[in-house]
Amino acid sequence: MTETKLEHRDDRAWPKGAMPASLLIGLAVVAAGVTVTTASSHVALAALCLLVGLAVGSSLIVIGIRRWLDGQAIPAGLGMVSLLFAVGGLTLNWKTGFVGAGGALLLGLGGGCLLANVWAIRAAGRNRHR
Repeated sequence: MTETKLEHRDDRAWPKGAMPASLLIGLAVVAAGVTVTTASSHVALAALCLLVGLAVGSSLIVIGIRRWLDGQAIPAGLGMVSLLFAVGGLTLNWKTGFVGAGGALLLGLGGGCLLANVWAIRAAGRNRHR
């Protein structure tokens, strides 16, 4: 798989308005995750899934963007990890219904990615002067 060559490996790689959009949508997704968690019949399991999703989603973005800003390719393994967690969330969703652990995991994964994207844009801005 080849990587698309971008002219800039800094904050200009994102469209204008990406940071506030990521922040607002990320907060909305996390709020939805909290709502799903509190409405779940298994609150402890849903809360754990939400936290794991947030941690994994944000870690995937942080690891990938750090490598990308250093001029390296984003590891394919990161995509596989996110795919496995998405399939796991969908499986839990199918087993528990949306108001449960699966929905919390998926919302955590999405919220973690979006909120970490805010950090990624800020980190990429520092890369502009390298």
